[in-house]
Amino acid sequence: MNESHPLGVNYHTKSDPKINPYHLFYPPKERLLSDDQIRSEMSVIKNRLHCNAVRVVGHVSSELIKVGKISRESGLTPWYSPRFIGATFDNTLTNLKKFCTDAVAAKIQDSPLIVANELPYDCADDLGKCIKDYRDRVKYYVDNYLKKGEHIYNTDKVITLIQTARKAGWTGEITYASTLSENIDWSKINDDKLVVSCNLYWGRNYEENRPWTDAEYEEAILKLKKSAGQHRVNITEFGTVPQNGAFEKGGSAYTLDGPINYGSQRKAYKRYLSILQKCGVGYFAYAFSEPKPDKPHKNYGIALPDESGVAQRLTPAADILSFYNQQAKNTHGVLIDG
Repeated sequence: MNESHPLGVNYHTKSDPKINPYHLFYPPKERLLSDDQIRSEMSVIKNRLHCNAVRVVGHVSSELIKVGKISRESGLTPWYSPRFIGATFDNTLTNLKKFCTDAVAAKIQDSPLIVANELPYDCADDLGKCIKDYRDRVKYYVDNYLKKGEHIYNTDKVITLIQTARKAGWTGEITYASTLSENIDWSKINDDKLVVSCNLYWGRNYEENRPWTDAEYEEAILKLKKSAGQHRVNITEFGTVPQNGAFEKGGSAYTLDGPINYGSQRKAYKRYLSILQKCGVGYFAYAFSEPKPDKPHKNYGIALPDESGVAQRLTPAADILSFYNQQAKNTHGVLIDG
């Protein structure tokens, strides 16, 4: 394969509660950066973290397009990721179509696109009932599906999302940030530019009531690669917060309330990245920066903002990401498979 795998981070853009009132995690004042400040952060991502890509996340088309263009000017490949937390599936389709239409007008439709993110968590009505609060949806899904070994089958919805984007004029690579428990049948998605993607935090063996072993995390990736066939695979989210025991909590680490331990987060990144690179997949760490000055122990960010709000102070976990990103590249900047 000639294309390089993405070695990147999730990057959040400015939100607007008028567009998405249930977008709980990203309040309107979260990422109020000037264009020059965004460029400064992109320089950190490219030159200090040694990334080659950035997952541009948000729900305001103009912000997504602007940040994506700045990232491209900075030498990074933007993976556009419109995310409409709390919207119904119908509204998600409407919002996706609008973003794609705006993107075509901005002439960026040849870029990679992540059509949606974890429908069981993000979509208000994906679980057979309308649950508006994100945390309530997570709890309902864990209690009524994951712990019982039940699955959501969202392949048809993913096909509809991809077809919506294509009809709106998107021409670049295309994917969906899935969860393993959705059991997406990627073989049913007929698209030459499909990329198979999954948000893969450290999982849990509910039958034995314990966290995964390293071998189980690796097995999950290898199964994903097998299901991908000829298509390449990206892990669109991985990471944790800087607390003892957070790594084993996977994606729910934000529920912990212990003291800060950046060494623990560093060790977690080393475990994640050693397996990700062994399996030869692309990846996006979650996240570059989360401005939570009042709750630093719940912050997934690996770059901390200075007094101006620009994230430039790297955590020990960021140093690990930088090291593995450099290791992942050969002289041509391509991830070495295997």
